[in-house]
Amino acid sequence: MGKEVFGMTESKKFDPKGTLMGFKSLATRNAILAILLNITNQYTNNMRTSFRAMVGNSIGLSGTAIGLAFSIFTIAAMLMRTPSGAVADNKRDKIKYILAGGFIAKAIVFAMFAFIKTPAMYYAVYIIDGAIYSFITTLVPVILACSVDRKAMGSAYALYMGLMQVAISTARSFSVSIFNTKGQTTVAFITAALSLTSVVVALCLDGSKLYVKRGPAKGDASSPAGKRGILSGLNMAMLPLAICCGLCIFPNTIDGNFTVLRAEAANFEYLGALTLGQTIYGVMSIVTGFLCDIVSPAILIIISLAGMIAGFGLMGVATTSGSFCAGIMIYQICRYWNSPFKIIGMKAVSNSEQGSFQATMLLVTDVVTIFASTIAGMVADAMGYSGAYLLTVGVLVVNLVLFLLLKKSGKINEKSSVE
Repeated sequence: MGKEVFGMTESKKFDPKGTLMGFKSLATRNAILAILLNITNQYTNNMRTSFRAMVGNSIGLSGTAIGLAFSIFTIAAMLMRTPSGAVADNKRDKIKYILAGGFIAKAIVFAMFAFIKTPAMYYAVYIIDGAIYSFITTLVPVILACSVDRKAMGSAYALYMGLMQVAISTARSFSVSIFNTKGQTTVAFITAALSLTSVVVALCLDGSKLYVKRGPAKGDASSPAGKRGILSGLNMAMLPLAICCGLCIFPNTIDGNFTVLRAEAANFEYLGALTLGQTIYGVMSIVTGFLCDIVSPAILIIISLAGMIAGFGLMGVATTSGSFCAGIMIYQICRYWNSPFKIIGMKAVSNSEQGSFQATMLLVTDVVTIFASTIAGMVADAMGYSGAYLLTVGVLVVNLVLFLLLKKSGKINEKSSVE
């Protein structure tokens, strides 16, 4: 029996030797290529994100119309999640060729931005772009999850996300500069051409190391092998975890939309705390990945949720700049929830379910994202900024309780490194 932490029994202890051995998997061919794929994919995604709104503006679309296009993009991505998860799990022996095909399709779509002249074309390209974006962003993390030892999963994810964030830092400015100096056609074709680098990387993957033999008996509907069609892309066992993760988007939305407005309305000094807090958050987002290989990701999630409760509570009741800034700092330091949620799930499912897990997590994220801003705005209008923060405290408390119950159920316990 392991010791009890936050009311939960932790059965696994930190194994330095095993973790060190697990780090060797970070140097394998597929693990390195998965990290490189994430970089090349997200670099061109960020280039496209910068110039596509400028394309809309150049053909005379209003800000509302451009915002509608983004909503259409998100809905298209949402609808593609479970089919993408099904492909990732059921076509693992062909995944590198499927992924290469996806990147070719992505390059074609990016090139299509060069020819957009009407709103109808703009919306049509957004729909196709959203579906392909969803497909690729569901498959790429599966490559990583199936290529590293579970004892090093947190460190792998930290490198996967951290190196990508550093590498793509110039993407948006590069894209905007090309658009402003060379125009719509040139930036679209350059972005499309750069997207083809991902095709080369995908084809270098060792497909034999990604194939997973389906073990469960045929007809067992609870297993990936027993599911067929779209259902094989939805992991019902991981849906509660996905919901807990998705609920964290609501406080993130409240903060993004209303922290500045709340501070300005109350004449609080806040910019220094906000800048410092966001800097610390960037560091914490990477550090927590490595910590997930030393301590249970569940403990880090609980600390994150508890910290966000405290931070939002302070921001909600603050009457001075000092207390408001303290709330900002606590929240920013503790809002690293995304990494441990992803890592605990990747460690809890078998390699044959990594696709459905990624699809389920991203599907819930898409659904919450679509409605979060509207709901947040309605809450702020009805209850005021302070009331919105205090209501968010309630949401976070409920989320914390749900997560504790989920952890206690044993459904998100780490699987063995050897399957």
